[in-house]
Amino acid sequence: MITDLYLDQTLDFLRDLPKSAKVTINGAETEHDIFRTLVEGQTIKHFVYLSNETGVISSAKLIDAQQRDLQTKTYNVTKGPDGFTIVFVTELKIEEA
Repeated sequence: MITDLYLDQTLDFLRDLPKSAKVTINGAETEHDIFRTLVEGQTIKHFVYLSNETGVISSAKLIDAQQRDLQTKTYNVTKGPDGFTIVFVTELKIEEA
């Protein structure tokens, strides 16, 4: 049986591992802070908010403190002057073998 402690500690680790995101807009990669992190059950959502940038968003990467890619997304979205939120979603599933 997998204990709640094991599950909770794993969720905490995955929640805290990402430190920022790199977003490519008009071919230029810029780093952005994580705006908010939400844990709902076994799902973790990291929100990155873009405000002033405009242009074509082609990719976004969630990265850790050592600048390693954790999760990547490909886009083809034109961002105007309004804000834009990128959400990285991770669902944890642990099963005994």
